Amino acid sequence: MAKHNPHEKMVLVRHEPGRKRKLIIQLTCLVLVCASAAYYVGVFEMKQRHQVAVESLNALSEQYRLSVDENQGLKQKIANLEQSEAINLHAKQEIQSTIRGLREQVAGLKKDVSFYQNIMAPSDNNKGLQIQALELSALSENRHYAYKIVLAQLANNKRYLQGVVAVNLIGQRDSESVILPLRDVSEVEELGMKFRFRYFQEFAGELILPENFEPENIQVVAQSKGKSASRVERNVAWQELIPALTAAPSVAVLEE
Repeated sequence: MAKHNPHEKMVLVRHEPGRKRKLIIQLTCLVLVCASAAYYVGVFEMKQRHQVAVESLNALSEQYRLSVDENQGLKQKIANLEQSEAINLHAKQEIQSTIRGLREQVAGLKKDVSFYQNIMAPSDNNKGLQIQALELSALSENRHYAYKIVLAQLANNKRYLQGVVAVNLIGQRDSESVILPLRDVSEVEELGMKFRFRYFQEFAGELILPENFEPENIQVVAQSKGKSASRVERNVAWQELIPALTAAPSVAVLEE
């Protein structure tokens, strides 16, 4: 049997069987409270961040809408400027075309005045039947030409002139000299075209050069009949017409 030491102290400990369980429960509750607090704090922060993000998105959306509106406005201004520029260009072209037409009209009127002056008041050397003008203009189709011949009676216009006028193309075909009457290269059916006039008469049409024919001269012969019958002739070198036919406009005019 053990001996009891009178100097040893005895400690009394309260025996509480449920204390440890309570402590565990308390710790668990504390953890749950902290977790809940952290959760709600996180949710609150997320809501705050979401609100900031929504506000930022709304601001960006508004900026985008304003940018789109501004872009549409700029596009409309550009379209208006382009339309205005196109209208101005079109108006400018119309004005230039009108001026060009007026200049051509004035030139034509001057030519007509000169033509009638030559008929009514010619020089002393130009009286009676005359080949007043010969015109050629190149057409769009190769080797096709429009021609115009004007006969006039100068000074004495009291009586009618009657007769025939013939046109010949003189040139080379297969290295041989040939003469082609106008009827062979146009719709004219007669060798001589009949005329009858007091002041002037015009002959116009289209001629087509054969592929193997190279023209050198154009010959125009007019013969009147009656008491004061006369004959006039003009020979024009084709080379004199080439520079005028290659320039713009493609018209060659030879006047008496």
